[in-house]
Amino acid sequence: MSDLGQRIQDLLARVPESQRQAAAALLAEYGPRLFEMAKEDAWAYLRRLMAGDIEAVAELDAKLSSDAFLAKVKANTARWENVAHYNKVRQDLRNELLLRLAPIVLGVLAALVGL
Repeated sequence: MSDLGQRIQDLLARVPESQRQAAAALLAEYGPRLFEMAKEDAWAYLRRLMAGDIEAVAELDAKLSSDAFLAKVKANTARWENVAHYNKVRQDLRNELLLRLAPIVLGVLAALVGL
């Protein structure tokens, strides 16, 4: 069996039995072009990835990743969001503290220099 014939058989194996005959007819007519389109799509993805297209990376990752991996990524993202929120709260508190202490420090410095 040719490489194309094997690919068609593999593809038909994924089609529900009730639709297999219609799918086989479509593949007989358009099969070679469908596989050419798939190669063109893969090449387009590769070009986008090589160009640094972040959306292409996200799309491809979503298609290739398992549910377990995506769950780990989401959990890790949530942890980093919590860390970022904690750091923002900490920085805001530090800024507020500095603003409250600034008049006191200025007053002490003014007293030291005799103003």
